[in-house]
Amino acid sequence: MKRIFFLLLSGLTAAFSMGCAPLDKTPEETCEMLIDCGATYTQDECLMDIGSRELSKECVDAMFDASCEEHFTAPPSYMDTCYDTCTVLGKACDKDDLKICMGGREFVYDCKKVCRYQEAGDYSGSCGTVSPQGDVSEDGDVCWCYIQ
Repeated sequence: MKRIFFLLLSGLTAAFSMGCAPLDKTPEETCEMLIDCGATYTQDECLMDIGSRELSKECVDAMFDASCEEHFTAPPSYMDTCYDTCTVLGKACDKDDLKICMGGREFVYDCKKVCRYQEAGDYSGSCGTVSPQGDVSEDGDVCWCYIQ
């Protein structure tokens, strides 16, 4: 029997301005760099948020080129490189991505990574308000994960 459940992305405001992608730097390396610079969350907390984001190689390069001080300025120097602007607050699924507009920036989360880094099992292949089994999210669109 499979258990389906959804994941809401929490802690977005805490790590609002940081991101990573599985390019030449892994999410683990990015989180280690941020923690070494003084970020106050754990490696697991960082991976739950930052490890799930979809970002370009240019974004990741800009993050690694930034000084430790730049990571904690508001906004960091790489914000325009990493995130598109948006005006409608909220979240919506776009195929297997969950897009969240917050603070004028759009954060894109890959549902497969969300399930993996939240240690929630495998991605069900469904992003939206209704799970493959018909469960309904009270929080709008979510990534639906399952544990076998």
